[in-house]
Amino acid sequence: MEDSTGVACIKENRYARLEREQAELVYQVVCPAGSGELAYRNTLFAGLDAQSRQLLAVAGASARIIDNSGVPQTLGLSQPKSAGSYLKALLRFGMEHALAGWDHLLFVACIICLCAGLGEVLVRITLFTAAHCISLLLLASGALSAPAIFFEAGILVSLLFVGVEALRRSPLLPPAIAIGVFGLLHGGGFANNLLELMAGREVPWLAIIVFNLGVEIGQLIFITCFLALCAGLDWLARRQGWGHGRARAVISRLAGAISVLASLGAGAAALAQGIGIG
Repeated sequence: MEDSTGVACIKENRYARLEREQAELVYQVVCPAGSGELAYRNTLFAGLDAQSRQLLAVAGASARIIDNSGVPQTLGLSQPKSAGSYLKALLRFGMEHALAGWDHLLFVACIICLCAGLGEVLVRITLFTAAHCISLLLLASGALSAPAIFFEAGILVSLLFVGVEALRRSPLLPPAIAIGVFGLLHGGGFANNLLELMAGREVPWLAIIVFNLGVEIGQLIFITCFLALCAGLDWLARRQGWGHGRARAVISRLAGAISVLASLGAGAAALAQGIGIG
């Protein structure tokens, strides 16, 4: 860390707590300038997955979600830390997590491909959203608990399941049952990511709701773009005389094939490494 003048700050390790998948570090940092800006470069977790994120909360500055890129990030210290900046960071993290989660996006894409029309899309996506909201709220608040690997493995199974359905272009189970159960599993995955970010500390209800809102915004952005893509390809197929629904069938089978291969590949890699799924 260094201050706005470029002088390195003095960092004193005051507290550290390590768990199986979580680490919480608290430092006291003394900077010569005393205010202005603080440049922070994250090298502590450089060996972790590139997708890993940490929550950086500095007294007198805005909370920030940081990655393992090692690129310096600047935090303004002239204004007191506010609850608003903390919640904005959680909202942004929820959006980024939804849009970067390939397994979640593939699952949603396969659900859409199995729908006959926009009304059916709205019903099934609403059911899926309600299910993963329920499990996220219960698990992140501590009302329920379960091993993270249970949800991680379940998400891969759900991806394999809907991938096969998309390839067949017909459901294997009643959609309401399959989407509801798998939605609960996906919500558990979101909850585990939030708990990891918060380093095992109690998560306030408002933080859970804001994070979940970010997830839903990210999911809505993807759904809108995917529906627009399907509609555009359908229109192009009709213009070329390929017949109504031909493009949707191709997209469905493509999404299904990718989902099946991705789930089997991720599961095989996890078993080979012997370090769990994720």
